Amino acid sequence: MYEPLTADPTDTSRKNLRSLLISYSTETKDPVLTQLAAHLKFASNYKSPELYGLPKLHKPGIPLRPIVSTVGSTTSELSRYLKKIIQPLTGKEPSFVKNSTTLVDEIRNWPLSPDEILVSYDVKELFPSIPISHTLKTLYELLNKDKTLANRTKLNPFHITKLVSFCMQEGNYFLFDNIFTSSLREP
Repeated sequence: MYEPLTADPTDTSRKNLRSLLISYSTETKDPVLTQLAAHLKFASNYKSPELYGLPKLHKPGIPLRPIVSTVGSTTSELSRYLKKIIQPLTGKEPSFVKNSTTLVDEIRNWPLSPDEILVSYDVKELFPSIPISHTLKTLYELLNKDKTLANRTKLNPFHITKLVSFCMQEGNYFLFDNIFTSSLREP
């Protein structure tokens, strides 16, 4: 699932991202991309994403939930910008649940007959199992249908999807125990 890297990819990632941002900011005249590209000019400002674990106290053996912190990484500012663009697309599906409290409130109102039961499944590694290609295709389709996208950004669905792809693929590495590692998820 993970592959050790021979060197820190941060500077290469920074240079590649800066080049992509300059290209897209020239095409779109998006001032945020211009600003992000300027921030990426100097390597000393950035660090590698780092892996740490949060204990799952409710599980037998108290396994760790792996978390990769991208704070201070080359993709952190871009990710925040992309989140603002993409966020309005979420929560529109009938199956969307905001949080566990909302779910409990909704379940209380479900009429159940005596022969019905509620089942809860624990999915292991849910997000790493979602194919990146499917995620990017779905994102592109949603952005293409979004009538308000131009109000949030000068970027088009192609640019946004390519930038998200960069964050999910080339920017998807981390440092743990002094070893740089990359995810082996499908491209």
